[in-house]
Amino acid sequence: MVETILVTGASGFLGSALVSSLVNNGFRVIGIGRNEYGLLNKDVINNDNFTFVKTQTDSNTSGLLADFNINGIIHLASQLGYSNDLGYDDYYNGNVNTTRAVIKLSKEKNIKYVIFGSTCSMYGRSPLNGNINENVLPDPTDNYGFTKYIAEKLLEIELQFVPTKVFVLRFTSIYGMNDRYGIVNTFATMAKQNNDIKLFGNGKKLRNLLHLPDAVELIIKSIEKVDKLGKHEIFIAGGQHSIKVFDLATKLIKLINSNSKIILAEERTRVDWDPLIDISKANRILGFSPISVSEGLKQYALELS
Repeated sequence: MVETILVTGASGFLGSALVSSLVNNGFRVIGIGRNEYGLLNKDVINNDNFTFVKTQTDSNTSGLLADFNINGIIHLASQLGYSNDLGYDDYYNGNVNTTRAVIKLSKEKNIKYVIFGSTCSMYGRSPLNGNINENVLPDPTDNYGFTKYIAEKLLEIELQFVPTKVFVLRFTSIYGMNDRYGIVNTFATMAKQNNDIKLFGNGKKLRNLLHLPDAVELIIKSIEKVDKLGKHEIFIAGGQHSIKVFDLATKLIKLINSNSKIILAEERTRVDWDPLIDISKANRILGFSPISVSEGLKQYALELS
């Protein structure tokens, strides 16, 4: 029997890549998203194993999906944290209310599992005297991380007395084709235009980066391990090692064959996060082994050319 998976945020950056992989791996996929098809490719859109429902992930979602038999949900619909124009209500609606809709649907349809795409940015003020792992208590410093953490706890609490399993993947910065917001895309765009890349501070701040195909693979591995995992699991989902932003800019300039220069600017006052990520749990339990940043950036640069 073919397993049917619902993907929220299916037309977005990570969602569209995941849907393509799921369909190619023989899953039946129902995708919901705000933008009709968005980044989904034509081969997926025209595949008989894919159905797209254009809608917000909200209280009306379960009614729209009443006629579908769904085994699992990959919840990627989110209000991303890249805009200074958004307030708490925007993030609450995009991250918490969408999750409430997923919880409602899970209870009504006796969903087997929910895999939630969360974020490591919720570790904002957590002590950095060692690597961040799943046992470190989140201490978010912005509305994005805070509302993602609320969503995590809602899934854990609301679904604890029903059969639905919950797996949380706390992603670091994902980069790859069709990314429009992340630091890799920002630097690459500047490099392609031969514009100088401005770094705030001394360039030694660390960023943990995860290549898009590795993020997709981790979700697939989670699906494959559903029956062997516990009722509620959290996994740190990042790259093998963090990279200094100066080194990141330098690598991209070289790979793109750009004439851009790196400019060090005065430090900003915003809270910044120097992540040292421990992915050993995901490696041990899910067999997760992402490629290095250097190799990922090489592949990314080739895709851009």
